[in-house]
Amino acid sequence: MGEQPMRIVFVIHGLTRGGAEAQLVYLTRELAQRGHAVAIYLLNGDLDRLPELEGSGVHIEVDRKRMKLDPWLLLRLARYIRKFRADVVQGFLYDGNFYGRLAASMVGVPAFDSERNDNYQFNHFQKLGDLFTRHLTQGVVANSHSGARFAQGLYRFPEKRVHVVWNGIPIQAVDTCVATSYGDYRKVFFNRSDARIAVLVGNIKPQKDYELALDVANELLSRDEHWHVLLVGDDIRGTESYKQAILQRYQSHPYKNRIVFAGRRTDVPEIVSQCEVLFSTSLYEGFPNVVLEAMVVGTPVVSTEYSDISMILPKVWQVVRQRDAVLVADAIQYAAQLRTSLAAIQRSWVEENASVAMSTNRLLEVYRQQGIRCADMCKQEQDLS
Repeated sequence: MGEQPMRIVFVIHGLTRGGAEAQLVYLTRELAQRGHAVAIYLLNGDLDRLPELEGSGVHIEVDRKRMKLDPWLLLRLARYIRKFRADVVQGFLYDGNFYGRLAASMVGVPAFDSERNDNYQFNHFQKLGDLFTRHLTQGVVANSHSGARFAQGLYRFPEKRVHVVWNGIPIQAVDTCVATSYGDYRKVFFNRSDARIAVLVGNIKPQKDYELALDVANELLSRDEHWHVLLVGDDIRGTESYKQAILQRYQSHPYKNRIVFAGRRTDVPEIVSQCEVLFSTSLYEGFPNVVLEAMVVGTPVVSTEYSDISMILPKVWQVVRQRDAVLVADAIQYAAQLRTSLAAIQRSWVEENASVAMSTNRLLEVYRQQGIRCADMCKQEQDLS
């Protein structure tokens, strides 16, 4: 027998181009393809990723939060959950968790929170909201073991109520993007077909430590005039001043003519596939989508230590445990030398551990373990008994 179809409502602030939003798109498409009824309830009108869900069968409901605690939105969400006949509600990120658990409790539907990061702090309002409503969630689904430990301490939940579901990548879709891409990104960004590119992909915010990234660029570019550094990403709400500080620092960089800030892009896998190495200087993360994408497209990865990265990258030396620009640059050069052999190992790891199908299987298993069942199926069983 196959999976019993479920009815699932996901709640999130919007469909912007963040990692959590990407995972939600991948996950809901996979669930809908398997015959589950899936809806995404958006708390604002950010719809950047909406085209990716066209024709998927995923229901989209767009609402707008008018204030930090919007009781009218809460009522509308509760009505939607009831109308959709949801078996379970899953929140994503703080607002999705908060509104999802509250609205679900109002209509008697079990709710789960998601934990997409670790080592962060709530503001005062968020602390109060979480403190008074966390008991309404049935459990937490974290996308890393590090995040699960963080959530367990935050929620004060027993271990059995905190679950790990690693992110998954749509491998075939990434392969198709790369296979159908055109153009030489070395020429596009640096006007040199012989450029060797070390690329960092991430929003320009303190968590990504762009200061260290520029220090790594200084070290790497001083060694070989063929190396160039590409920084893909932009600021997000609340990090504008940080971006300005980074750009000011960049202006005085001795090798700024070989560093490019590419801004936010929609062709990240295609770009990364033409780079020698993807590197990360993050201070903390959840489960990094871009690392998985690089591993799929055959680009070696080097990273500072955070979250579950040591469990993801197959070679110990790929994770630099000291936040030292010289050591990161050393690892980048070494990874470039081993590109062919390392690419095959990385790709195999993703295929065996981090496909979208595997991520979906794990989430559905969490629901089953916690006693979530299709309400329509339960009603049919009662009618037959």
